[in-house]
Amino acid sequence: FFGFTHCPHVCPLTLRNIARMEKSLPLELQDRLKVIFISVDPARDNMNVLSKHMEKFSKNFIAGTDTEDKLQEILQKFGARYSKTQTKDKRVFFDHTSQVFVINARGHWVDSLAYDSTAEDFKKAYISANAKRELPPQPERDIELLGENKTCSLTEKACEIKTSLGVITLGFDSAPVMVNKKLKIKAATSQESFQPFELDFEGLDQDMGFIRTTFNKSSAKNYEADITLPVCDLPRMRWKAKLILKNAQGTEKGVIFNFITKN
Repeated sequence: FFGFTHCPHVCPLTLRNIARMEKSLPLELQDRLKVIFISVDPARDNMNVLSKHMEKFSKNFIAGTDTEDKLQEILQKFGARYSKTQTKDKRVFFDHTSQVFVINARGHWVDSLAYDSTAEDFKKAYISANAKRELPPQPERDIELLGENKTCSLTEKACEIKTSLGVITLGFDSAPVMVNKKLKIKAATSQESFQPFELDFEGLDQDMGFIRTTFNKSSAKNYEADITLPVCDLPRMRWKAKLILKNAQGTEKGVIFNFITKN
């Protein structure tokens, strides 16, 4: 898990829930668990600071950091990223990928969880990790883009795009779209050859890191996914949502929708 000790919300919430998960495990599973917190703020988070910070959550949690070059090398393995920003009152803040990466006993990355996953969610992912297949590295996708809807905002209503694959619709279950709140996203297609598979979110006014969710089929041509968008320091944030569609042969195509969140 990537973060920094001055993180106001995402990092402490994640660490608290992982600590709750650790306490719920049988002792033999607690002994096998390794929780690694990697700070993207080496200027302030030296090893002494990190050690004291981890003690607030669990004496078994490990923390570390490195140079910017080394950090970038590690983050890229998971399609993760971070950036440094400064608020109007001169506070230093880091935007960073907020997902928790699950690595099994063979050293394989097998799962990713949202930062606000519950202790029970983390427990299920941990217990099932050794039975899962390794995930491939997830850099930015180079896929055919079928279109972008620039006139309709998902903040206000569901939006659609007419493409060579038919009409593709995407919408949130509530408006306005809020940060730091679990949201349900619904996708629909007018055909079945290419199915909604994943949704990548990109902050346009501030780099919010790598944010991705995966769809589950709810009916013949309808799909649903859950996401919690991280809190940013801006009162207003413009977002792009890239919907990835995949066919039975594994070919991927994409469409882009736009929306705005407000703090």
